[in-house]
Amino acid sequence: MIKLKNCRVQNRYPGLIKEVRGIGLMIGVEFFNSLTAKVCHQRCIENQILFGLFGKYNHVLRIEPSYTIEKEEIDGILRVLGNTLRELSLNTIPLSTIEKAEKLIGLGKYKYVNKFLRDKFYDESV
Repeated sequence: MIKLKNCRVQNRYPGLIKEVRGIGLMIGVEFFNSLTAKVCHQRCIENQILFGLFGKYNHVLRIEPSYTIEKEEIDGILRVLGNTLRELSLNTIPLSTIEKAEKLIGLGKYKYVNKFLRDKFYDESV
């Protein structure tokens, strides 16, 4: 059920999400860009949803709920993830979230990161 819903999210935001994969309840949402993944991660934390960041470049959100999770909780998690992806695609992420993500990745000292995150969330050429 989670995988099917996440695949719909992947199809809705093809410029953000590279792949959705996993087995059972453990699902990985791979982003094209690690900065996008970290901003999404931070925004979800602000909405009381905690995902892990994994992968060689910390560009994969890992959804790993408990075995006893209820359908309503899954729907809530996917709603927050969907809202966050919509904000990313519309470039409406609050600046405070971007700044927190910069601290998370240790790039706050580079001034181009703010501009990059505000203007080009998923541009792989940067």
